Amino acid sequence: MEKKGVNYLLLVVLCAAMFLGNKELVRAAGAENIAYGKSVWVSSSESGSYSGDKAVDADGNTRWASTYSDNQNIIVDLGQKRRISKVRIDWEAAYAKQFQIQVSNDNTSWTTVYENYNASGEDSIIEFSPVEARYVKAYLIKRGTEWGFSIYEFEVYEDESVNTANPSNTTNSSNAAQAKENVINSPYNQV
Repeated sequence: MEKKGVNYLLLVVLCAAMFLGNKELVRAAGAENIAYGKSVWVSSSESGSYSGDKAVDADGNTRWASTYSDNQNIIVDLGQKRRISKVRIDWEAAYAKQFQIQVSNDNTSWTTVYENYNASGEDSIIEFSPVEARYVKAYLIKRGTEWGFSIYEFEVYEDESVNTANPSNTTNSSNAAQAKENVINSPYNQV
């Protein structure tokens, strides 16, 4: 009975170390919001309380809000070129009826990777063909309400088919499998 307790404790400690101490596992799964905490530029803000950085702070209670006019934008600088294929916009009630997602490597020349001219304001999960980009822009063309545009979270995700953190394209999930195998075959499990 004592051996099972030691095995269980060892497994718990190992799992905690893998999941809490190894961000590469999250990156390998493609689930890391790479826009989190990055530099942001916006065309306008309703007030200082609704600044652009609120859209990349991972706090679903804060938001960026533009002035009450069409043709606004929010741009996130990822800090370096990244291979991306997904954007998520968590709209407040003041959503964009028409908008585009654009990408750039120099913050001057933009390429449209997604466009929607009949949006409904729901949480938008936008997938597109993978592209390398440093800057990601939500170009907000037409308001869906009388208010400005308002975004709780503007998230950007790397392409899940390529692990840029690990150029050999092997994921750290194999490390997890090996760790599990080591626990199973540990001397404590042998009877």
